[in-house]
Amino acid sequence: MHRSPASPIASAVLVFAAVLPAQAVDATAPMVAIVAADASAARLDGVLATAGLRRRRVAIASCTPDALRFADVVVIDCPEANGDCDALPLGDLDRWDRPTVLVGAAGVLVARRFLLPTAAQIADLAPERRGPEMQLFEPVGTATTTVWRQGNLFHFRAAVDSIATVGAESAWFVEVVRRAATFVIDRPIVRFAVAIGAEPSPEEAARRERIATSAAWVGGDVRTRSVLATLPGFLGGRHGAEAKQLLADIVVGGPGADTTPRNWVFWFRPRLDHMVWDALSETWRMDELARVRGERPEALVGDARADGRVPDAASRALALEVVRWYGGRALDDLATFTCRCGERHYSWDRRTGVFRVENHFVVPRGNRATAWSVAVFDTARDEDLIRGGGPPPRPTVSARQDFRELVMNAFLPALLFAPGTTLTRNPDEDEADERALDVRLVARGYPDGIEVRLWIGPDGAIRRLFDVRRHHHRKPFRLEATTQLGPLSVPTSWSEQTEDNPVRYVIDETAWNPTLPGDLATAKEKLTKPRPQ
Repeated sequence: MHRSPASPIASAVLVFAAVLPAQAVDATAPMVAIVAADASAARLDGVLATAGLRRRRVAIASCTPDALRFADVVVIDCPEANGDCDALPLGDLDRWDRPTVLVGAAGVLVARRFLLPTAAQIADLAPERRGPEMQLFEPVGTATTTVWRQGNLFHFRAAVDSIATVGAESAWFVEVVRRAATFVIDRPIVRFAVAIGAEPSPEEAARRERIATSAAWVGGDVRTRSVLATLPGFLGGRHGAEAKQLLADIVVGGPGADTTPRNWVFWFRPRLDHMVWDALSETWRMDELARVRGERPEALVGDARADGRVPDAASRALALEVVRWYGGRALDDLATFTCRCGERHYSWDRRTGVFRVENHFVVPRGNRATAWSVAVFDTARDEDLIRGGGPPPRPTVSARQDFRELVMNAFLPALLFAPGTTLTRNPDEDEADERALDVRLVARGYPDGIEVRLWIGPDGAIRRLFDVRRHHHRKPFRLEATTQLGPLSVPTSWSEQTEDNPVRYVIDETAWNPTLPGDLATAKEKLTKPRPQ
């Protein structure tokens, strides 16, 4: 049975691209949001349509992170003279989780907004002053546009007219958009401490002076990782005050100025090897990609910072069967979602990147389990907003694992061709009429990846799933039931294949695009009621 996705939901801020013949649209291609004035948007849309990419347009006046989070890649064209672009509300840099291609002068505007170097400034930096997230893309064929990447931002400095009319530039632009989609986790690291062209404040000037003179008592250059590691050792000595100030001056996101020397040592232990010296702001910053992968930043440069890989023909064909069976890639149109999982209520606002769990389970008297009410996870920043349980020394509860399990168990079929996914056909694990497919998903909310093995029947339906990361579950889960959710058929009931103490994962009361409370991310009290008895 083949299930076709329903028509997309209407939206006040979205203008759908012109419909191509069905065979011209590649269902496995990334979804591209085009942010530009009407005429430019139409021309960019035409270039991407020719390549079979899925597209939507977002008006410049409606361009917010919430309006763009449905997309795999964002393309922005904003001439410097356009006043609307000066007020483009892009939000916080650390929550900008969409790979973005900046056309023409848009790169200059966005760089200034985020206090980042422009493409020209990156090119002028000496190689040793560039961050590991900076990469040069040389044009291919007869194209002429050089592209600089910083994290998930791509500076494609050609004008729309050139992209739309010069065949080589059109092809190169499409290639850059496709490549941009694979930089799912990477983000800009190196940035300016003050606005471009502005004079440093007296406080900033004093900070830099302290860094410049620190070698006299540290005995080395604090811009090197080995010397940075020695600073906690000074906290208890005669240079304790200087060391305390210097750590506050140069370490971004440290444990706090008043923490103990021992806590600094413990804080550095899992992080030191993944930190990067930012030569523009003269600070040490965490390379989140290096931290997640357990690598040193110097080992992750260029294409090594991309996620996923192009599947081979066998993997792609099998994954297409699954995607078609469960409703295609209509997840593009899921803005909000709610369900229950046992006594927990889940609310997921995909546009804002907020996932909320409310726990209605009452711990029986005498039971030592942790009682908690609410946990909220920021999937765009990859950070807990509210943790349940506590306060210390009582344990706290994160919604991170609930989010990971919901994505894996319910939405995996709709994400098999999401950028950053790795698909591997595994015939050695085939059983009877079940074909094995290994899948690894990556996104900001689960940057270390979701790794599963699927067994798929002749009709494309998933029969079983094995969570590679869950070492305490040694058996695959069998899919027991699916539920129609809008245009999607969503797995909603799984059971572990074991006779002793079987484990089940079940969600119900699912809702497609429900209205969510405005204080979803901030309310510390429950906003939902227990399951009706």
